[in-house]
Amino acid sequence: MSDDNITRINLDESMIVQWIENNPDLLERNPQLLATLHVSDQNSGGAVSLIERQVQVLRQQLDTMQERFDQMVSTARENEALQERLHSISLVVARAASFEAALSTLSELLKKEFEIEHVCIEFAADHGAGKDSAEGWGLLHDRVSHGKSVCDDRLPGRALEVLFRENASEAASCAVIPLPDDSGGVLGVIGLGSTDRSRFNHAMGTIYLDRLGELISTGLQRLKASARAA
Repeated sequence: MSDDNITRINLDESMIVQWIENNPDLLERNPQLLATLHVSDQNSGGAVSLIERQVQVLRQQLDTMQERFDQMVSTARENEALQERLHSISLVVARAASFEAALSTLSELLKKEFEIEHVCIEFAADHGAGKDSAEGWGLLHDRVSHGKSVCDDRLPGRALEVLFRENASEAASCAVIPLPDDSGGVLGVIGLGSTDRSRFNHAMGTIYLDRLGELISTGLQRLKASARAA
């Protein structure tokens, strides 16, 4: 047969690996290959049997699967704890006899649930134009006007003063949660302040905090409406 009649195929490593994966019984059909294969031990550098190497690979895969499983379990537990927090807070809002009672109870509950030192609930109506706190409130409003919570360890001092007043210097990091109104604006904010600078930072997710703000805002607006109607 001449070279002109031979179909030449350029094989690369990936093609060979794919073929072996598709033919797992290769070594059973060609046992002589076992004598020519060389598998090095990644730890000692010496040679090991194929069975030993296969056991090593399986153990590594098992360790990886265990790590993923542990992470899934941890995430599930965290989500369960978050749901419990939301449930506890929703009960407080639902059972509150008045707007003022809800504010007082919520502040203490949020401190307990988040294990933080400082909690405040501020409303836009208390920081209008002409008031000393107007500038600080404007800084806060600009950060949450899009309706999303903000976690930060670099909040301006004037904004911290609006939230935590005489304790502003103790808030090394904080979360600012908007309280949305029915028109899509910001009725007020919840401030969570921690002495730990790493507790809140701008890279943290805020979905849970956003839901918390919506829940509390809805309950407080209901209480206010009930008080006006009484």
